[in-house]
Amino acid sequence: MKLALIWVAVTAYNLFKPYHVDDAVHLAIARWIAAHPLHPMSGNLNLGGFKGPISGMNQPPLYFYLLAIWGSLLGYGEATMHALQSLFSLAAILLFHRIAQRLVPANALWLTAMLALGPAFAVEQNLMVDVPLLSLWLLFFDALIVGADLDPSQQRRRFLVAALACSAAILVKYSTLALLPILPIVIAYERRWRLIWTCLIPFAVIIAWSAFNYFDYGHIHMAQRPVHVTRGTFDLPLRRFVALLVTLGAITPIGLIVAVRRISLLRRQGPAIYAAAIVLFLLFVMAVALEWLSGDFGDTLLSVGFLLNAAAMVFGAALPFARRLTEPRPLLPPNPADLGLLVLVLWIVGHTTFYSLFAPFMAARHVLPVLPAVLLVCALSWPARLPRADAVFGLSTTIALSLMLGWADWRFAAFFRDEAVAIRSALPSQARIWFAGGFGWVWYAERAGFQPIDWEQPQLEPGDFLATLHDADLQPLRSRMRLDLVRSESGRSENADPFCTVNGFYAVPFAEFTKGPWQVTTRCINTIDLYRVAS
Repeated sequence: MKLALIWVAVTAYNLFKPYHVDDAVHLAIARWIAAHPLHPMSGNLNLGGFKGPISGMNQPPLYFYLLAIWGSLLGYGEATMHALQSLFSLAAILLFHRIAQRLVPANALWLTAMLALGPAFAVEQNLMVDVPLLSLWLLFFDALIVGADLDPSQQRRRFLVAALACSAAILVKYSTLALLPILPIVIAYERRWRLIWTCLIPFAVIIAWSAFNYFDYGHIHMAQRPVHVTRGTFDLPLRRFVALLVTLGAITPIGLIVAVRRISLLRRQGPAIYAAAIVLFLLFVMAVALEWLSGDFGDTLLSVGFLLNAAAMVFGAALPFARRLTEPRPLLPPNPADLGLLVLVLWIVGHTTFYSLFAPFMAARHVLPVLPAVLLVCALSWPARLPRADAVFGLSTTIALSLMLGWADWRFAAFFRDEAVAIRSALPSQARIWFAGGFGWVWYAERAGFQPIDWEQPQLEPGDFLATLHDADLQPLRSRMRLDLVRSESGRSENADPFCTVNGFYAVPFAEFTKGPWQVTTRCINTIDLYRVAS
């Protein structure tokens, strides 16, 4: 019943939420697939100034096929499509709870709530691939961890399920390649050599997918993805790793709980420490809202806090592994406790290595696939149920953070929807309106009848209108025609509502250590500018 309530809560938040971030791109791909199911990568998109082939996108299309089928049957409205997403949310909640019951039964329900009610899960659902990806990753790890208790006659099915889950996840997002080494390592650890053939299934799927790509558009999609590990600077993987830690520390308070539980000097003062942390954060928010702190300094303080929180998580995750290495009993033959710890460590190392090497950017949803492993391995060091003060602090701050960030994210998603309607109603019905921009603005501008601009060959004529995000580079157009600003509308945060996800939960510490995936600021602004072509 409690798991059902968690699912209802996260579904209720997302069900009627306006489309946001990459939702419009995913919907455009899904509609192309619905019309051209045998050529998913051959389409060309023009989405508010971005013009290019679908094959230029980073993601494979398995999830988009599901969107195409669902949308063709039930329509592409927000509630309809988010209902599909809620099924993956339910699967992720149930699977994670199963794994937690196997490894840390005393805290299984609390950990499940910490995962599902946190902002990386609840707020970032949208129509993105990451919650479906998480459900497949959890199916993979459920087979390896929970399936270890099955009798020998069912071990073949266990590894077959893991291999198929890994294969499906690869076709949802290529970051699943990080899971490929885990399956053979577990088979070798358990000495189930007769099942090593299951490791070939994901490779067979990759080969089949690559052959289908060649049939589709004459290239292999996976081979075309940019790999540039350093991108011209040798320390970029390290900065990506720092970005990952900052993002992880921004989405869950469990690091502070780990520090309190593991440091004896802090343990007795736990309730006072938690109360002090809440008071300090509220004072920080008030100081920013009243503009006593500058924006850059506030961002830096917040990012330092995120990093310290993540460092405590790293400490908590490393402790069970280090303790096991110092024990006198041998690692072999395998036992269930060692297997669970081994899989969690491989999970964390695989994910962080892949994203540190290859991620072009970092966002809260990119850390979501590793968050369950971090929560579980931290909880392994707790011998019994977490004390009430720790549990209440963790869950209450997680829910409060999701409520604050969820409202901010919803508000900006709704701004694009409402602004498209407002512009359309303010102009003559015969006016030709073009648009440029990203996020949900693409979807709602098209729904309002706007046409996407082609930056290379703009078809603007005198009397036309152009609606664009405020930060769009209009210099190429201004050199050829005069654009008169008609209106500029902003969706901004007020002093009483200073939480900001305007960057779509993206962290920005690659070039400089300044911003995490969310901010506390009075300058959180998204603006749509409307221009009229004069000559």
